[in-house]
Amino acid sequence: MPWKENTNMENTNIAKKLLAVMAECAYVAKNGLNSFHKYKYATAEDVLQKVNEALTKNKIACVAVPELIEFTDVTNLKGNTEHLATVRVEISLIDGDSGEEVKIYGIGSGQDAGDKAVMKAQTAATKYAICLASALPLVMIRKQIARLMKIITLNRRVQQQNKSLLLIKQR
Repeated sequence: MPWKENTNMENTNIAKKLLAVMAECAYVAKNGLNSFHKYKYATAEDVLQKVNEALTKNKIACVAVPELIEFTDVTNLKGNTEHLATVRVEISLIDGDSGEEVKIYGIGSGQDAGDKAVMKAQTAATKYAICLASALPLVMIRKQIARLMKIITLNRRVQQQNKSLLLIKQR
């Protein structure tokens, strides 16, 4: 069972503190600008700074452990090869007073021609896990998730087309 009934009031201290964190993080400024798609967004730095301030104020430690799920080369729309990484992050939120712990999880993907695909994926996974756990407005991340899904879908189509062309050439 993914949840457990809280019959002996465990994790009540951290729950109260997380409610305070959620209240303090109700709004995050949108300092990022996507000039191509013409919209503003809250950067990972904006989100993490706001959440970190609230966590430390409430004496909650945050420990993130990333895990590389997939790393593959893809062909972008211009025909260039790039790396696509998908990362799962487990974030432990630990109450500094009681030692109670809550774990949250996130998955993110990142694509880059150089060495930054894994870092982009880690950033996305961490940002979305924190946003969802802190109940930050989903409007803030909806466009970024849609854009990421569009990129992944397009890359998979290009890969399929390349495989089809390879099969045709082999015949």
